[in-house]
Amino acid sequence: MLRVFLIVSISWALCLGARAATFDCRVEQKFHSGGVYTAENLRTYKPRVVVHVTEDGAQLRRCSVSPSAGGVETCDEYEVDHIVSDGRVGVSKYYYFEGQFDMQIFADGYFVENNGRGTVSFGRCIVSPIGFPRSKGD
Repeated sequence: MLRVFLIVSISWALCLGARAATFDCRVEQKFHSGGVYTAENLRTYKPRVVVHVTEDGAQLRRCSVSPSAGGVETCDEYEVDHIVSDGRVGVSKYYYFEGQFDMQIFADGYFVENNGRGTVSFGRCIVSPIGFPRSKGD
């Protein structure tokens, strides 16, 4: 069902003349070399990755709520260096080489994020045919 939603959403965006799609990917599980982030950590920090794809390329935005910034969401933004899409498997991969950061979004809306610092996150993405959403801290 979600796959149909993603296909319809992207098709709808293209039919309306939009040349971009944004994937808002909320982290549901996060693992690091020392263990697993707790449900309380995920509720507190609300980590997510936003992928904005245009006909010219893509940007990655890694966001979370920052207690040191007064509890507002802060984001780091990266220009994607390389994109690989495999229709047979139904996955698109977005690579930022300098930070060894990559994001994989599957056709069913699930994603895997490797942040390049020993942490891997999983969750689901919501796609929209609009521009890059601004973080609350911007």
